[in-house]
This record gives sequence, structure tokens and C-alpha cells, in this order.
Amino acid sequence: MKKLYQQFMQFILAKPDGPEALDMAMENLMEKAQSGDANAEYEIGRRYFVGEYYHQDIPAGLRWLELAAKQHHIEAQSLLCQYYYPRLNIYPNYTEAVINWSAQAAHRQDIESLAIWGEILITGLGSQTASADCIFYLQKAANQHHLRASYLLGTLYLHGKWVAQDLEKARYWIERTAKQDYIPSQQILSDMYRQGIGVSQSTTEADFWQKQWEKSQQTKEST
Repeated sequence: MKKLYQQFMQFILAKPDGPEALDMAMENLMEKAQSGDANAEYEIGRRYFVGEYYHQDIPAGLRWLELAAKQHHIEAQSLLCQYYYPRLNIYPNYTEAVINWSAQAAHRQDIESLAIWGEILITGLGSQTASADCIFYLQKAANQHHLRASYLLGTLYLHGKWVAQDLEKARYWIERTAKQDYIPSQQILSDMYRQGIGVSQSTTEADFWQKQWEKSQQTKEST
């Protein structure tokens, strides 16, 4: 930790306005982090990760977050999972870490981790086998209005995977997230209306939701 602190100070001092940028709040955090304070490690990592300090430095943020996560800091574990889980094709060596972090944070009711852990359990990942427990965790996250968890829960009810098929519940979760501009839900809802699955067949509704997801996609690409 002392070496990391020294490297941090060298990095700051190498910047043109480094000494001025190192405010008292950050100094205090660094002192606490040097002694192994997990909350301080997380806060430093978060600030660098989101660029809240004076510049964004994701690699530095991740390093600090990992230090906090090793001490079972929930928010650090959650943020790391949110970063690495959708990028496991780039960081395959983090597969087991994501499994452990998401499981620990989900069991402590972190909403993002509930969603990620639930998704992992749908098909399994690495050493973690698939499990019907995915419904339990996704439901917990969906009840707190987590978009992806709600969408995934809807698709499981739609296809009867890990739970008895229930088209009414499928429609509820998928339509709810489609109305919040969640693109995958809008796509599925369009198909449901076109084929009359769980809803009365309607070309008008199918076309409406197709236009909605096309519009949402354009908005996403322009931001």
C-alpha cells in the first residue's frame, strides 16, 4: 500500500497543476487508504473511475476498487462487477473474480449485483453452474425497478426457463421495461404483438414498438 501511495504522489506531482488539484479531502482519503481503510480505497477508486476528482483514470480507479473489494467492500465489488462483467471477453481472467464479487454483494442486497448474479445463474459462468435461483435474485432486482433484471425475468417467464411459463407475467415485465425505452424489451414486445404471443395479435402495436426501439437505438448511438 505504501508503494502505491508513493506512486500516486509521483503521478500527481508530475501533472502541471497537480499540487493545487490535490485538495485536503483527497489528502485525507489517501492517508486513510495508506493504512488500509476500505472506505477510503473505494472512494478514491470511485473518484478516479467516474472522473469526479480532476481527471478520469479508469485503470487507477480499478486498482483502488480492487483493494477495497478484497476487504469485502460492497460498493467496490458492485462497481467492479458492472465494469468487468460485460467485458469478460476482453478480461477473461476476471471471470472468477466477477463470480465471487457479484455473489458476495448480491447476498448483501446490492441491486446491481443482484441483477448480475441472477443473470450469471441463468446459464452458469466459469466454475458457477446454472441454477433456478436465478429467478430469486432477478425478482429481487426487478422489484427495485432494475431494467435488465426486469427484462431477463420477463424472458424467462416467456420461454418457461427455470420457471413455469407465464405469458401474463412475461408481458408485464417486458412491457414495463419497454415503456422505459429499454431496447431489448421493445424488440421482444414488437415480436410478441406480431405473433400474438401473450397479447392479442396486432400489426399496429408491433409496428409501434418496432419504431420505438429503432428510435431508442438512434438515440443511444447519438449519445
